[in-house]
Amino acid sequence: MRPWTRTYLIWIAQLRFVQIGQEATRQHYLHEVEHIRERVARLEQAIMEAVKLASPALQQVINDPAGAARYRGYLGCDYRG
Repeated sequence: MRPWTRTYLIWIAQLRFVQIGQEATRQHYLHEVEHIRERVARLEQAIMEAVKLASPALQQVINDPAGAARYRGYLGCDYRG
Protein backbone atom coordinates (compact mmCIF):
# COMPACT_ATOMS: atom_id res chain seq x y z
CA MET A 1 0.00 0.00 0.00
CA ARG A 2 1.38 3.39 -0.97
CA PRO A 3 0.98 6.43 1.28
CA TRP A 4 -1.28 9.20 0.12
CA THR A 5 0.47 11.94 -1.82
CA ARG A 6 -0.08 15.56 -0.89
CA THR A 7 -1.91 16.09 -4.20
CA TYR A 8 -4.27 13.20 -3.45
CA LEU A 9 -4.88 14.44 0.09
CA ILE A 10 -5.75 17.93 -1.21
CA TRP A 11 -8.11 16.41 -3.76
CA ILE A 12 -9.87 14.30 -1.11
CA ALA A 13 -10.14 17.31 1.20
CA GLN A 14 -11.86 19.31 -1.55
CA LEU A 15 -14.39 16.61 -2.39
CA ARG A 16 -17.91 16.82 -1.03
CA PHE A 17 -20.44 13.99 -1.12
CA VAL A 18 -24.19 14.47 -1.24
CA GLN A 19 -24.97 11.28 0.66
CA ILE A 20 -24.45 11.72 4.38
CA GLY A 21 -22.77 8.35 4.87
CA GLN A 22 -20.22 8.97 2.14
CA GLU A 23 -19.40 12.44 3.46
CA ALA A 24 -19.06 11.15 7.02
CA THR A 25 -16.70 8.43 5.78
CA ARG A 26 -14.58 10.98 3.86
CA GLN A 27 -14.32 13.20 6.92
CA HIS A 28 -13.45 10.22 9.12
CA TYR A 29 -10.68 9.11 6.73
CA LEU A 30 -9.20 12.61 6.60
CA HIS A 31 -9.27 12.82 10.39
CA GLU A 32 -7.52 9.45 10.70
CA VAL A 33 -4.85 10.36 8.15
CA GLU A 34 -4.04 13.49 10.16
CA HIS A 35 -4.17 11.57 13.44
CA ILE A 36 -1.74 8.93 12.19
CA ARG A 37 0.58 11.59 10.71
CA GLU A 38 0.75 13.29 14.11
CA ARG A 39 1.24 9.95 15.88
CA VAL A 40 4.13 8.99 13.60
CA ALA A 41 5.75 12.38 14.21
CA ARG A 42 5.47 11.89 17.99
CA LEU A 43 6.89 8.37 17.79
CA GLU A 44 9.79 9.49 15.60
CA GLN A 45 10.58 12.25 18.11
CA ALA A 46 10.45 9.76 20.99
CA ILE A 47 12.82 7.43 19.12
CA MET A 48 15.26 10.30 18.50
CA GLU A 49 15.19 11.18 22.21
CA ALA A 50 15.71 7.54 23.20
CA VAL A 51 18.71 7.24 20.88
CA LYS A 52 20.25 10.35 22.48
CA LEU A 53 19.96 8.67 25.89
CA ALA A 54 21.28 5.29 24.75
CA SER A 55 24.74 4.09 25.70
CA PRO A 56 27.55 4.82 23.22
CA ALA A 57 27.76 1.11 22.37
CA LEU A 58 24.05 0.95 21.54
CA GLN A 59 24.25 4.20 19.56
CA GLN A 60 27.02 2.62 17.47
CA VAL A 61 24.79 -0.38 16.75
CA ILE A 62 21.88 1.90 15.84
CA ASN A 63 24.00 3.97 13.47
CA ASP A 64 25.66 0.95 11.81
CA PRO A 65 23.19 -0.86 9.50
CA ALA A 66 25.17 -4.11 9.66
CA GLY A 67 25.36 -3.87 13.45
CA ALA A 68 21.65 -3.21 13.70
CA ALA A 69 20.92 -6.31 11.60
CA ARG A 70 23.12 -8.43 13.87
CA TYR A 71 21.40 -6.98 16.95
CA ARG A 72 17.91 -7.76 15.59
CA GLY A 73 19.04 -11.30 14.82
CA TYR A 74 20.42 -11.68 18.34
CA LEU A 75 17.11 -10.59 19.81
CA GLY A 76 15.22 -12.97 17.53
CA CYS A 77 13.32 -10.17 15.81
CA ASP A 78 14.90 -10.25 12.38
CA TYR A 79 11.56 -9.85 10.61
CA ARG A 80 11.87 -8.19 7.23
CA GLY A 81 8.17 -7.99 6.38
